Amino acid sequence: MLQPRPETRDGWWLVQSTAEAIEAGYSSQPMMVWSRDGTAMISATQSIAVFD
Repeated sequence: MLQPRPETRDGWWLVQSTAEAIEAGYSSQPMMVWSRDGTAMISATQSIAVFD
């Protein structure tokens, strides 16, 4: 969290998610979230593993 309380006045957010690594059932995605006025709210990384 880049802000103490992420809020947007009208319910809209801009989300950027980029696939950094994808291989053998694994994926890593850095993400950023901004409010409508351009304030950065959240910086995060999501990791996913798929098991069969």
